[in-house]
Amino acid sequence: MTRNERHFQIGVIPVTLRSDVPRFRREYETLYAAFQTPTPRPGAVEVDVRRARRILGYPRHFEINVNGRFRFAPSRYAELLPYVEWAVNWEIPALRPEYLQIHAASMERDGAGVILAGDSGSGKSTLATALLARGWRYLGDEFALVDVQTLELHPFPRAICMKQAANPILERLGLSTHTG
Repeated sequence: MTRNERHFQIGVIPVTLRSDVPRFRREYETLYAAFQTPTPRPGAVEVDVRRARRILGYPRHFEINVNGRFRFAPSRYAELLPYVEWAVNWEIPALRPEYLQIHAASMERDGAGVILAGDSGSGKSTLATALLARGWRYLGDEFALVDVQTLELHPFPRAICMKQAANPILERLGLSTHTG
């Protein structure tokens, strides 16, 4: 493992992150600390995050490549994590065709899986967070991954991104919405 390379097994999806942006690498490592592995996994989504070369007249930006292909060039540091998350999501159908990828949150309780499908902004993440606080197992927030042969629901537990509109609901449920 190189100094700038980290490996993760996020549910059923292996990810290798390489980055010359130390702050981003540390934040990703912290966010996915429970999923870090010491060695690369076969079939990993390989993500490269680097500072792009400065072009005269343009602000410095970043470059995100996935599996050797250019994906995004965010101009602000705050955009790095969302773009990396999207880039990984887009690779799943090509790398893991055995899974049906449904835009939904997914949870599990007592061995039974539940898929919370809905349009963006409909409250999937809010409901998943409330269920998680009530003892449910969190399988994923962006995608439910269903094995097309067995119909089993598989975990892909990414960081939950909550919209500010959810804060009053979560606070009424007794959940803290403060970070840091």
